[in-house]
Amino acid sequence: MRTLVAITGASGALYAQRLLDNLALARHEVHVVLSAYAQAVIAEELPDGLRLAPGVKTHGLKSMNVPFASGSNPFDAMVVIPCTMGTLGRIAHGLSEDVLLRAADVMLKERKRLILVPRETPISLVHVKNFELLLLAGATIIPANPSFYTHPQSIEQVVETASSRWSIRLWPVCSITWAYRKNSSRAGRRNTSEGRQWARSSDCRPGGRAGRGGGGLIVR
Repeated sequence: MRTLVAITGASGALYAQRLLDNLALARHEVHVVLSAYAQAVIAEELPDGLRLAPGVKTHGLKSMNVPFASGSNPFDAMVVIPCTMGTLGRIAHGLSEDVLLRAADVMLKERKRLILVPRETPISLVHVKNFELLLLAGATIIPANPSFYTHPQSIEQVVETASSRWSIRLWPVCSITWAYRKNSSRAGRRNTSEGRQWARSSDCRPGGRAGRGGGGLIVR
């Protein structure tokens, strides 16, 4: 599966990092493109830089000499994460002034999977109308709204409650999610006051369970 991850200048770089980690586990062919302001947000929110697994390809914003910019060679899926409302609005109205916007336009016209992860709040009527245009065009909009009924114990686990939503829609047969389970064992009760443990399922690789990879490229 060929997947394009587009990162824009909205707050929430950790969401993008979590998705990239999950894609690495799933052994996808992954390409990454950053908007003009994404680097500044990454530098602020990810002090160690964006971590990319070996084999991930990065592309410049202004170069149209990439496979996913053509309808004759569309990718299987594209995720814009986090997605600014400016980017979302441009995609909704078919603007293709750079490779990120062109790729999204290709995904829509070729009926491929386009997932947008906005984080903006509050929402204006203009935003809602842009949501409507994109939903009618076939995009999937999944706001970065974490949940707390699983009693996450860290920021990473909070992020995972949201990231599992778009991971499942990228590959429905694959379960990459944090889920809590009641553990009646004494060891489980020592971990948390209510005996809850967090378990991570990464059964994503075709034919078996994906392993945990090491190493990678840091983008600063």
